[in-house]
Amino acid sequence: MKNKLKDSITIKILFAMCICIVSFTLVSSLVISALLGSRLSERARQTNEQYLITIRNQLNGYIGELNTLGACAQATRISRRRWATIL
Repeated sequence: MKNKLKDSITIKILFAMCICIVSFTLVSSLVISALLGSRLSERARQTNEQYLITIRNQLNGYIGELNTLGACAQATRISRRRWATIL
């Protein structure tokens, strides 16, 4: 009878320890994944911002070049019109 009681208590203690270990593992996994997830999303956001800044700068450069070409084309049209009226 005493052995069964000791075994029963031992099983209950082991079971309680297993529950504590499993719950600690789950909670720590959730906390770690949340922290890493937030860091990864922050890095992704920073990378996306850098890409957008680079693309915006390139587009502004292209717009400047197009404006220059447009001004040159406008000047060429005006000078051709002047020559046409002279001739």
